[in-house]
Amino acid sequence: MAASARMVSSRSGPKKHPVVIDLGSAFIRCGFAGEPRPIHVVPSPIGGDGDGEDSARTEQEWVEVLTGVLQRLYTESLQCRPRVPSLHMCAGPAPALFCTGVDTGMVLDIGRSEAHVVAVYRGATLTSSYAGVPLGCRAVQERVRELLIEEEEQAVGDGGGARPLTSREVEDVVVRACLVPVGGVPSPDQVSPMELMFAGQRRVVVSGATRTTAAEQALFEGDEEGRSLATLVLDCLKRCPRDCRRALVQNVLVAGGGAVLPGLPARLAQEIEALATAAAAPPPPLGSSEGYSWARAAVCGDPGGLCVVRVPVRRDHLVWTGASIMASLGGIADRSLTCEQYLARRGEGGGRLLPDWMSVSSADWLFEGGGAAAAAVHSSRVSA
Repeated sequence: MAASARMVSSRSGPKKHPVVIDLGSAFIRCGFAGEPRPIHVVPSPIGGDGDGEDSARTEQEWVEVLTGVLQRLYTESLQCRPRVPSLHMCAGPAPALFCTGVDTGMVLDIGRSEAHVVAVYRGATLTSSYAGVPLGCRAVQERVRELLIEEEEQAVGDGGGARPLTSREVEDVVVRACLVPVGGVPSPDQVSPMELMFAGQRRVVVSGATRTTAAEQALFEGDEEGRSLATLVLDCLKRCPRDCRRALVQNVLVAGGGAVLPGLPARLAQEIEALATAAAAPPPPLGSSEGYSWARAAVCGDPGGLCVVRVPVRRDHLVWTGASIMASLGGIADRSLTCEQYLARRGEGGGRLLPDWMSVSSADWLFEGGGAAAAAVHSSRVSA
C-alpha cells in the first residue's frame, strides 16, 4: 500500500518518497518507496495471538485499532507527518513479482494463517487464478505442538509434565529448529536433536523427527480435503489460459514468513513435479477426476519447465520490496485514489470508499487516470 510521503532535499528541489506499508497478519512492514527493505517491522494486531482469544472485531473497533497502529508507524517508525495525498491498494501478493524483473509468473505467499497464490501475465493480474488454503505458519506451529506433546507423554507417561508451551514459544521452535527435507534428505536419523531454553529456565528438546516432519506434514501431506501447497499452485495454474501456463511456471516466486523455512522452495518444486508426472502415467478411469495430468506439458516441458526462482531479497520481505519498487515508478500516481476523490466518494455514499483489488466493476475504478476509459481497461485486464 503506497501512502503519503517524506520530503527529501536535492539540487532539483524537494522530492517526495511514497510510504509503503504491508499489513500482514503476523507483522506490519513499513518504509519508503525505492528502498530495498522495510525500515521497521512491528507485530500486527490483525491476525490475533493464536491462543484462542476471539479476534473478531466490529468495524468501529478495527478503525480504532488501525488508527492507533498507523499513527505510531508514522510518528515513531517513519518519523514523518501522516499526510496522505493519494493511496494505492496493491493486488494481493502480485507486487512481489517486481523483485524478479519479469512481468509474468506466479506468486505464492505463505502467511501466518493461510497460503494464497495468484498468476500475473505480462503485467496483468489474473484474478480468476487466485486460490488460497488455510495452510500457513500456524498450521506448522500446531503440528509442532502436537509432536512435542506426544514426545513428552512418551517420556514421562500420562501423569502430566511441564506446562504447555505458549504460542510465542512454539513459534520460536519453528523458526529456530524446523526445516523441510528435500528428496528424503536429511532424514530424521540424520538430524540431531536441538535443545532450546525459554523463560523460567524451561528446557525443551526438539527431536530430529519433529524438526524434519512437522512442516512436511503440515504443508505437503494435505489437509482433510487433500489440499497442500503443491496442489494449491497447480489449481491456480489450471485456472489460467492454456497458452499462458508454460510461461507462468517458469517464474514461480515463493514469498511470506512461511517461505523462510530451509528447504521449502525446493521441496515445493519437487512436489509439483511429482504430482504432474505421476498423474500423467495411466489414463484416469471413466468418471474420475482429471487429476493433474494436464500440467505435465507445462511443468516438465522442454525447453522451459517449472522453475522456483531465487532473488537476493528475504522471502518474508518480498511483497514489501516489490511494492517499494512499484511505488517508485512514475505511473503509480495515475492509478492512485487522491484525497479529494476519496472525500467525494465518501460524500456520495452507498459504495465502497476503497475498491477491492479483485473488483471488476467499472464504477470502482473511475478514479484512475482516464476516467471511464481507464476503468474499462482495468476491468478487461483483471478478468483476462
